[in-house]
Amino acid sequence: MSAVKSPAKQFFDESYRGRMGDLQLFVQAGQAQFQFAFFDPYIQQMVGLESWNLDGHQNWHQISEQLADILGQEQFKADFKSVSFALVDSSYTLVPSTLFEDAKKADYLKLNHRLNDPSELVFLSEEISGINSHLVYAFPQILHKFLSGRFQKLQLHHSLVPCLESFSLQKKKGESMHLHVHSDRFDLIYYADMKLQMVNTFLYQTVEDFIYYLLYVMEQKEVDRDHIELSMYGEFEKRCTLHDLIYKYVRQPEIKERSKEIKYSKPLDQLERHQFVNLFNQYLCG
Repeated sequence: MSAVKSPAKQFFDESYRGRMGDLQLFVQAGQAQFQFAFFDPYIQQMVGLESWNLDGHQNWHQISEQLADILGQEQFKADFKSVSFALVDSSYTLVPSTLFEDAKKADYLKLNHRLNDPSELVFLSEEISGINSHLVYAFPQILHKFLSGRFQKLQLHHSLVPCLESFSLQKKKGESMHLHVHSDRFDLIYYADMKLQMVNTFLYQTVEDFIYYLLYVMEQKEVDRDHIELSMYGEFEKRCTLHDLIYKYVRQPEIKERSKEIKYSKPLDQLERHQFVNLFNQYLCG
């Protein structure tokens, strides 16, 4: 296992350097990347960000070790007001709240996913009131144990929760599709007639993979590519190959920018405004 030596991106409002304990820490972590955001809840302002890229897909034991190394750095040693950790993983399912039973979380997941060793997983759920559903997901036990021991004021989430919470506040008549782009996967959320119709996550290695999955879903759902409202945000650059291909196949794509409901310190102006939107939206998760 190769160690992660330095962040790919790092921005911080230095006026907060001596008062890290006043901040909330937001984390999103998967098998390809760690993301961290520092949030001042008193004035509702993002004041810092770090992203760390991992070398290839590693198992959760290795990921936990690398996360422990990073969290040993000085900027993470503060007693944060709270820590919100969102897992980036494809082992999840949605259950209507009227049918949800807490004791059946593992059963719900087994219906939709092949779980290699359930004994190494902790089964969690979160209610998403905007879509009247519970999101059920599998959290690696070794990571759960590490985080629970590392942070006292810890909230665990799935990375889809801020996506769904955000879009449930923006329901529109007609059809809309939303893409959250990670470095190794993308989340696709599809609404029609103001109701959630589909949520899925697709792993990709090339932009051709990405476009194939997107067009396949549009074909299966009989979506009109000339009229669908398609919004996208995440870890891509404007005018990159992926960006250009989507514009080639979909007539009205929109680059979605970060929320205007909160503020951002000056150093974060160096980021493109569609990047790290989902990480910043963890303020919606309470």
